[in-house]
Amino acid sequence: MERPSILRLADPARIAELAHREYQAGEYERAELHCMQLFHQDPENTSTLLLLSSIHFQCRRMERSAYFSHLAIKQNPLMAEAYSNLGNVFKERGQLKEAIDNYRHALSIKPDFIDGYINLAAALVAAGDMESAVNAYATALQYNPDLYCVRSDLGNLLKALGRLNEAKVSNHSVLRRAATTGCPDAVYFICAVGGNQLTSGDSGLSGQSTHNWICEFSPPLASSCYLKAIETCPTFAVAWSNLGCVFNAQNEIWLAIHHFEKAVTLNPSFLDAYVNLGNVLKEARIFDRAVAAYARALTLSPNNAVVHGNLACVYYEQNLIDLAIDTYKRAIELQPNFPDAYCNLANALKEKGKVAEAEEYYNTALRLCPSHADSLNNLANIKREQGKAEEAIRLYMRALEIYPEFAVAHSNLASMLQLQGKLQEALLHYREAIRISPTFADAYSNMGNTLKELQDVADVCLDTPLCNGHTTGMDVLWAGCPVVTLPLETLASRVAASQLHTLGCPELVATSQEDYVRIASKLGNDREYLQAMRAKVWKARESSQLFNCRSYASDLEKLYGRMWQQYESGNIDHITD
Repeated sequence: MERPSILRLADPARIAELAHREYQAGEYERAELHCMQLFHQDPENTSTLLLLSSIHFQCRRMERSAYFSHLAIKQNPLMAEAYSNLGNVFKERGQLKEAIDNYRHALSIKPDFIDGYINLAAALVAAGDMESAVNAYATALQYNPDLYCVRSDLGNLLKALGRLNEAKVSNHSVLRRAATTGCPDAVYFICAVGGNQLTSGDSGLSGQSTHNWICEFSPPLASSCYLKAIETCPTFAVAWSNLGCVFNAQNEIWLAIHHFEKAVTLNPSFLDAYVNLGNVLKEARIFDRAVAAYARALTLSPNNAVVHGNLACVYYEQNLIDLAIDTYKRAIELQPNFPDAYCNLANALKEKGKVAEAEEYYNTALRLCPSHADSLNNLANIKREQGKAEEAIRLYMRALEIYPEFAVAHSNLASMLQLQGKLQEALLHYREAIRISPTFADAYSNMGNTLKELQDVADVCLDTPLCNGHTTGMDVLWAGCPVVTLPLETLASRVAASQLHTLGCPELVATSQEDYVRIASKLGNDREYLQAMRAKVWKARESSQLFNCRSYASDLEKLYGRMWQQYESGNIDHITD
């Protein structure tokens, strides 16, 4: 291996300038050689000591970085940048209290030190002190409102705290500026937002659905920004990664994987892209490749608690429960204020039959974050299995207060209500679960069971003449329950009659108010007639066109075909002459 040559310059200022340029270009070895030349000439030069501290930090040599920071502080106890560098070392080691103390000391020396506020905010987020982190980001923006990357982090943080309107104000104007003007700083901001999304905003540890922050505004705008960045600089790995985030948000999994892989090819040290790649591979259940992506991320950042937590999730999905437990515990060791990790560790322990220990970890997660909906739902499951129905229902309802779009909690609550005989309430929650997650098989199955139970509860449905049941009427008929209706003059008053005629049960359609009462009375008083009518409705479901969706689609397709043929032949039916 060739040793890089050292440029021997008489003027220390020129050597210092060269070292700074090399540092900015990522040529850390050459920058270090030139800095050491300056250090030997003047070991008390604080600028040299500070740059050496930064170089060693970038090269992951934490002891050396701290050493040169201490030397700089010894020479100048009021050098805020040196305390900030020392804080970076402590943060990387997971010593968050020491990191925060150093950042705050730096800011007490230099109140307008923007990087100090940004570093402090990141450490506070890692420590779980979100409100203080918001204040730190806000202070940085007071000194420079055009820090788009800081607006990105602040927007994500506000969103995580549920302060959505503030988050949108923080981000929306810059998004439009990036898409319409191509402003380089604004485009970088957009890339930063997307890059943060899957790495910090979506740890992969929670069962709750999360959305790409950029795409909440407009996926086309986000794509436009990233494509503009790639067009300007095809090797811009951040833009490739964040375009992958857009595709992932649009459920274009293979395109997302391709773009993340392109990003790490362009920049093999791109931590966020490896994490994003691991997350999307995990969601696609390509577990071996997800493990490889997370492993690469951990070589770049061995103490990254989120990556350890995501890797543990993959082990859990692979049924490597013991390995998952060990990896979750490592994530918690690195970041004790990590409710997602406690929740998922509890899931794994419950899988091993350690229910009491699992319950303890769910409660720990809730002490750290009382609004942790996954822990509330999972703790409710334990209470349900212990026969504590009311406590389970209370926990499910609390989870849904916090996160109304939580499909699993809706389904779990519905199952409890079903057991208590509250079938209509159960149906409402099953429907919500299916609306949120249309492929939720368990919810469909359990809803079917509930409808079957309702069939045995409801003898007859008396339709309201003025405005008939539409979807409700279809649900009732599908459950095998006869519907009595009286068609009037309006469309809304004739829907049920149309359904019953199509089903082959015209005897349930009254011709007058007196006839309506007669049909209802007969069904209520003549049990044999009621049973026969219920059997007829139940059997007709399978043979009638009413529930034959395939036939509807086929007939509509034929109609479109006839319309097109008529149009092509020039024989057009005009609406007016």
